[in-house]
Amino acid sequence: MTGDAWHFELPEDCQLRTSLNALEFIACTITIWVDSLREKILPEDCIQSQTDSSATGWLRKSNFCDHDDEVVQLLMARKLANIIMSTESCLYSQWFEGNENCVADSLSCDFHIPDFHLQHLLCSTFPLQVPFGLKILPLPTEIVSWLMSLLLKQL
Repeated sequence: MTGDAWHFELPEDCQLRTSLNALEFIACTITIWVDSLREKILPEDCIQSQTDSSATGWLRKSNFCDHDDEVVQLLMARKLANIIMSTESCLYSQWFEGNENCVADSLSCDFHIPDFHLQHLLCSTFPLQVPFGLKILPLPTEIVSWLMSLLLKQL
């Protein structure tokens, strides 16, 4: 674990354009993408990704259709595959119960709390779920642009 985290509130015009499970799959992929851009993934690293949804299975899936209801998952699966191949790493995905997902839930919902305070709140409230040196960082512009483009093409 790098200790780096992110949270990003989708603009209103990008909300409700795909399923919650697809958004969780996007979040898993973005987390790996961020580490790749920051050169924190070394060749032969095994990246662990944990989630409480269908995204766990989707992290291993490669046969999405290009129909409207699966195009987001298809494009995210391709992006993830490109990242894993370009970093010469491997991916280990793991499912865990939703009630153990408090940190991810907070990062995806608590936009009313400034990052510094949210960081402190998460470290003090869920010390066993937070990696050492937790820092909430902004998403790189490249990722925000790609994500907005993907979501705005939906519906």
